[in-house]
Amino acid sequence: MRQSKHFKGGKFNTVIHCVPHQNAWIVERMGRFHRILEPGVHFLIPCVDEIRYRHCLKEMCIEIPQQEAITKDNVQLDLDAVLYVRVTDPYKASYGVQNPEYAISQLAQTVMRAEVGKLMLDNVFHERANLNMTVVEGIKESAAPWGLICLRYEIRTMTMPPEIQRAMKMQVEAERKKRAMILESEGICEAAKNKAEGEKSARILQSEAQMQEQVNKSMGLAKAAEAEKIQKILQSEAEMQSKVNKSVALAKAAESEKLSQVVLAEADRDSQIIRSEGLAKAIAIEHEARATSLERMGQAIQNSGGSNAAAFLTADNFVKAFFKIGKRIKHFNYSF
Repeated sequence: MRQSKHFKGGKFNTVIHCVPHQNAWIVERMGRFHRILEPGVHFLIPCVDEIRYRHCLKEMCIEIPQQEAITKDNVQLDLDAVLYVRVTDPYKASYGVQNPEYAISQLAQTVMRAEVGKLMLDNVFHERANLNMTVVEGIKESAAPWGLICLRYEIRTMTMPPEIQRAMKMQVEAERKKRAMILESEGICEAAKNKAEGEKSARILQSEAQMQEQVNKSMGLAKAAEAEKIQKILQSEAEMQSKVNKSVALAKAAESEKLSQVVLAEADRDSQIIRSEGLAKAIAIEHEARATSLERMGQAIQNSGGSNAAAFLTADNFVKAFFKIGKRIKHFNYSF
């Protein structure tokens, strides 16, 4: 069994011992476990105390030699890996297993074979990271009683038989041809789709242009009809407004004529009233004058010679009346 460089055996003791940093030494007294020496200076009894194991507490890298593993589809693989571990319990690492490094290396190979046997060949390549994590979890559980913890497990190389490699190359080449044909067919299909889409868009645009042209024509006709309609409406409104203005003018003229007639009638009435008032005043004045003259005449008659004056006045009135009658008879004869 090989001796690990990280897990060293005892040597002849002296009184004073200096333990380096990140190291742990196991001391036995009279062949039995006594204590663990931490980093620093320690004093031991010669010939009684013995340093049996020296453990390095740093992270250690252990190379896993190349080994054979068979996948689920019966393909043989040659694998080698690297394992990273660290001592967590020096006591268990000393008394839990004879050679911790060798033991955990063999455990890693066993777990790796078991996990590869659960996977198909393609999955081994595709799920390499998951395979590493699965191996780490399997080692942790089994290495805990040995005072070790597995930090990482990395597969370095995978080697396959030559016939498997040729088959995989052929498969890869066929896959590439398949992808090329698929891409070519997809390109042809995409080109046909693009062409059809372009023709469709062109026809749609052409039909939309024709439709827009018809819409523009109909809108132009509608606007022309609307303008003509508005023109006719404005013309009819203008004619109606002119008729209204004429009727208003006629009404105003009639109203002004009526007002003029009313004014003339009122003027005639006022003139007649004034005339009648003048005649009434003249008659009143005449009556008053006659009364005055009669009164004076009566006074004169009562005086001496008044009878002669009355007789003269009566004769004068008779002559005037006879003269007026002659004028009327003469005017009547001329009219016939």
